[in-house]
Amino acid sequence: MLERPDLLKALAEKHGAKDSTVRQTAAEELDAMEIRTSQYNPVAQIPEKNWMYRLAKKFWFNDFGAYRGMDHTKESAPAVLASAAKAHEHSHAAS
Repeated sequence: MLERPDLLKALAEKHGAKDSTVRQTAAEELDAMEIRTSQYNPVAQIPEKNWMYRLAKKFWFNDFGAYRGMDHTKESAPAVLASAAKAHEHSHAAS
């Protein structure tokens, strides 16, 4: 949710979810949130230095194949931010 608030808002709108917050401002709050990156960033991966941690991560801290065959590179926060920056550069270059 914190990485892509726009997707949460779209999902809520698609299913007609009611705003059950006391403030009744959930949609506006989601609109005001910025897209932020988390630990998923295939372009700037930091390799693990310790061989034991690398093995532990590979065998015990994984997604157990839940995302196998899925490509999140275009919808991830880093990709969305990069394309927004590219579009911003092109709009300034055209003016």
